[in-house]
Amino acid sequence: MMAADSGQELARAMAERNAAFIFRPIVSQQPDGSWRARYPAAEWSVTATSSTDATHKLHAAQLDRLTDPRSADWQLIALRQHLDHGPVPGVYEIPADRYQHITSSADPQAELNQLIRQLDAQRTAE
Repeated sequence: MMAADSGQELARAMAERNAAFIFRPIVSQQPDGSWRARYPAAEWSVTATSSTDATHKLHAAQLDRLTDPRSADWQLIALRQHLDHGPVPGVYEIPADRYQHITSSADPQAELNQLIRQLDAQRTAE
């Protein structure tokens, strides 16, 4: 479970930067054809036979880890890496006004996915 001070640090960063931070799994196909999924800065990952299964398995593993006090606060670690070194795969900083627009749209998930595809394209071009 994320420690209270970790949650406070995330909230402070959002307020200071007037932004929302979105964390997405990083999913990649392995040489053997399996799929590996992990969260940014997490020291653990899962594998499965498809990208979708790996993502679902990762979500389930994250839920299992919520009650484990030994589980690292990967979101906070990823956020610090993003703030200290620039964009980190799987971490997206979205201006608060843009995020508000997304969450109040007719299809927030589609809008968010579109923005993240644009951000990934920009990162690839750099």
